[in-house]
Amino acid sequence: MIDAIARAGIAVSATLGFVPGFAPPPRIAARVDGFVANLRRMRDAGVKVVCSSDAGIGPPKPHDVLPYGAAILVECGFPPIAALRAVTSLAGQVCRIGERKGRLAPGFDADLLAVEGDPLVDVTALRAVTAVFRAGHRVR
Repeated sequence: MIDAIARAGIAVSATLGFVPGFAPPPRIAARVDGFVANLRRMRDAGVKVVCSSDAGIGPPKPHDVLPYGAAILVECGFPPIAALRAVTSLAGQVCRIGERKGRLAPGFDADLLAVEGDPLVDVTALRAVTAVFRAGHRVR
């Protein structure tokens, strides 16, 4: 199935990210090893994986949880650049807004997240936000 998904160019949205310290419900915990193994298989097969979060559905998943999902992708063997693309340019393409979101380029919306550190070296730098810009204007 994974090979067929890769050949068809189908994107998979992996609902990742949660605040550390929260244990998943038992029915989810029983499936974590298989989920991680499938993520690795998808990576190896070249499946387009984007990172989503279900942010806001409960205490373990507040609205700012997506950076934890990027870190989970790296823990599953995705290179940091692939994890960054999974939450930016690739996610924009999959959501069909890639012509204006997800990249720094002329004509794009200038939505920026400035962080302390280099997320290509340490993806957890995404959690050290120093500034947010929406359409080129700083958001406080």
